[in-house]
Amino acid sequence: MSLALQPLSLATSVMQKSFVSSTAAMGQALERLSTGKRFSYASEDLTGFVQVTTAEISETNYSRINNGLKTAGAALGGILATANDVMDDLKEMQKAWAESETLTAGSSAQLAAAAKATAIGASIAETIATNVFDGTGSVEMVNGTALSFAPGSGSAPTGAEATAADTATAITDFAEYIGGVGSIKAQVDSQQRIAATMMANADALQSAITSIDEAAESAAYMDNSVRQQASLAMMSQANMARQSVLLLYK
Repeated sequence: MSLALQPLSLATSVMQKSFVSSTAAMGQALERLSTGKRFSYASEDLTGFVQVTTAEISETNYSRINNGLKTAGAALGGILATANDVMDDLKEMQKAWAESETLTAGSSAQLAAAAKATAIGASIAETIATNVFDGTGSVEMVNGTALSFAPGSGSAPTGAEATAADTATAITDFAEYIGGVGSIKAQVDSQQRIAATMMANADALQSAITSIDEAAESAAYMDNSVRQQASLAMMSQANMARQSVLLLYK
């Protein structure tokens, strides 16, 4: 009896192995299709896992730098916006002082022009007092070094300028200040764009390494499904054949 059943047992064993391997392969393909990733653990692809981990660290680092640059850029943008408003007021004050200086001293028109210039100066002084137009700072750049910034040449007006000439000097000094801050902001904005690009590159690298070929995985799933069903059918047939052989000995 053992001689008769041995080929059937061998065939069943082969089919069982085929059934188990195809079922496992189907599970792996299904997992990849559901996650969209070729692997999730280092044991599945050590080289790829290391590359993805490195890219993730880089993306996190560039994200941190990008956030710092964004904050610095917003602060500098606010300073520039306020500074430009002050510059507009300075020009109006210069016009008022210039008008006052062309009129008869003590006349109502001259006094009105001077009062207008003084009022603008008071507004400028209040703005300067409530905003930061000096000091220094720094922000991390993409290469890891710090970009230090300070007002440099030029200075903010006081609002106490009492002649057209004094106001003109204040305008010149403040224009240099605005130019310096604008230059710093341009560098910060450029670094932020680079950081954003590096973040996108790191993310794209991760996707390129881990993303599956959906068509290929679907085909693999279907192929192993067919193998699984075929193995199951053959095992059923082998079992029926074994029962038939056993009947001969009854």
